[in-house]
Amino acid sequence: MDEFLMKPKIDFAFKEIMENNEARKGFLAAVLKVNPKDIRDTRILNPYLRKIHEDDKLGILDVRVLLNNDTEIDTEIQFAEFAAWANRTLFYLSKMFAGQIEKGQDYSLLKKCVSISILDFVLFKDEETEFYSREGKVRMCKQACIIRARPRGSNTPPLWGELAKGKLGHAPLLCSGVFDSCFHIREDSRNFLYTDRMEFHVIELPKLPKKLKEDDNLLLWAKFINAERKEEFDMLAEKSPYINSAYQHLQVISQDKEKRLEYEAREKAVRDHNQMMKEARERGMLEGRREGMLEGRREGMLEGRREGMLEGRREGMLEGRREGMLEGRREGVLEGRREGMLEGRREGMLEGRRESIIEVAENFIKLGLGTAEISMGTGLGENEIDSLRKRDK
Repeated sequence: MDEFLMKPKIDFAFKEIMENNEARKGFLAAVLKVNPKDIRDTRILNPYLRKIHEDDKLGILDVRVLLNNDTEIDTEIQFAEFAAWANRTLFYLSKMFAGQIEKGQDYSLLKKCVSISILDFVLFKDEETEFYSREGKVRMCKQACIIRARPRGSNTPPLWGELAKGKLGHAPLLCSGVFDSCFHIREDSRNFLYTDRMEFHVIELPKLPKKLKEDDNLLLWAKFINAERKEEFDMLAEKSPYINSAYQHLQVISQDKEKRLEYEAREKAVRDHNQMMKEARERGMLEGRREGMLEGRREGMLEGRREGMLEGRREGMLEGRREGMLEGRREGVLEGRREGMLEGRREGMLEGRRESIIEVAENFIKLGLGTAEISMGTGLGENEIDSLRKRDK
């Protein structure tokens, strides 16, 4: 039977691992791309579960660390897809930043605040650009273009696409497996920092490359966090003394019965929460479709009566168009018949009346009455009466 090991990407296990000083130092050094020896001190600031609302069943199990007494770092793991993740991290990092000082204190006391998001879903789905290299058109990740297009040792702004190719003398290397992103607040055109007091790191685990690069410490840590099998942990622990410390601590807490119960409860809570969110999204989509179909039918009927409707709104609209057009045609035929019958009656009555007057005039002619008398008696003009006299001769 395999030895039980917690999954580091379950936030409870990750937070327990971060309780280990060496593991914490190695992880932060890899994300911030600094030498671990430059990290003098790290201290956990939030040992308890944080809840967003009073009725929040899941809560946030993040890791907040004070680094070298001048930087506050908040690390959080998110399993389920969260479209508004960028807004969420901006909101909480802003609260963390503003919460450092009280009313009347100097702004110079504000420490740098860093957000680290470890996501088990793809947040940045559309981040590709195209440029031309000597080999022809190449598709490339924008994030990679920033990283690869800056000449080594240079302080010049990152270069993009064809601009990068022209400045460097060659096309940037093709991107493969760019899973980490780092964001700052910069000026748009000249690319200089507005402030370095806020920084956002995003690690997307589904984008991890299959091939391991031993000189990429962040990749080693991301692979460790994403690992589930003992062979993976053993292999990664050999690559870094800091990951080895994390692995040893993981083995210890995995055999702790009380912590294992907490881990399993947390894993179940996360799994149940994600399932409920998934079902809620599916119900919302189903309800949206139903409402869309009903609304589409209503609009289809109206448009069908007006001119037969152009196309309809996809689902449910074709039936609305057919019913609307048939109803419109029926009403048009009925309305046409009614108007035709009325018009026919009017014209028939007028025609019958005229024929009757002509018949009376013809009788007056036969009786020998004069044209003026006949005109007065029938209302016909003298020319019409003369025409009748000629026709009767």
